[in-house]
Amino acid sequence: MHEANYKRVVKQSPKKCINNVLSLLDSRHGSVRRTIVIDGANVMHCGSPHTDHRKGAIQQNIPDVAALFSLIRYFVVRDFDVLTVISRKYAKPGATTFKRAIDELVENNLCIVIPSSYLDDTVALEFAAQLNGVVLTSDLYRDHSNMNNRSRRVVEKHRLNIGWEIINDESRNMRLKNPEMDYQASKRFSFRHDDGAEMCQNDVIQRLHVVPDQLQYMISNERYLIHKPTDYKRRTVALLNKLITQGVSEIPENVRGILETDVHKPRVSNKSINVEPAEIVCRPFDDQEVYIDALEYQNNNDDGDW
Repeated sequence: MHEANYKRVVKQSPKKCINNVLSLLDSRHGSVRRTIVIDGANVMHCGSPHTDHRKGAIQQNIPDVAALFSLIRYFVVRDFDVLTVISRKYAKPGATTFKRAIDELVENNLCIVIPSSYLDDTVALEFAAQLNGVVLTSDLYRDHSNMNNRSRRVVEKHRLNIGWEIINDESRNMRLKNPEMDYQASKRFSFRHDDGAEMCQNDVIQRLHVVPDQLQYMISNERYLIHKPTDYKRRTVALLNKLITQGVSEIPENVRGILETDVHKPRVSNKSINVEPAEIVCRPFDDQEVYIDALEYQNNNDDGDW
């Protein structure tokens, strides 16, 4: 049903690929896909076309959840395990273009909400380091690289640069004419070297896979075999198709509503949340429902930490 609605509501583009990577299949013997960890805040900001012109707005644009859909779906349909990390502030009403979708991503273990905005980058990197995953972001993480040798190695080995390109209005919110029916939101993403040059397909494939003679192969292999239910792909694609279809009409309305409201000005708070990255990484995914309940309470009792 969700696929039929996706085909009906999301118009088909004549294009067959989002970027120059036509396939992510690795022909090397025994290769295993690495876990994809998405820097949610970075993707929603960099992939957003919605300028925030309100007086007092801190950010230049409104974080766009559609960009997140595009990236998550791209990898799930290609059999990758995907996890998004966001700060708590992005799960609040009016913080993004589609709060209800953020809640559903959390409920379905596709998104981890971090209690403090100071830790989302660090936690994403720690997830990637412990799972032998790859963080997708446009952030070069220079501050992390300069902290110590371990942080520098983690950034070098567990980060993949994503670039975003503005596309014309006629090509936005469309499904591509390929077997995966990739969703193209308002910007086109591509894989890039740190100097901005677009990566070739073979470099991307090698970055996203691990082979048996590499040091952390067993970590990726165990993660792929143990933590991935057999119906993960089917359920996740169905969920994303549903959210994308709903977002086609709801996101423009939400953006208009956000622009008609005043910019949130948090009260000064003396609270400090001290959460170690390892504590977040070790938290079971099933506990994410607690975050949603807590967010409802915090939205009504917020005294800062925006």
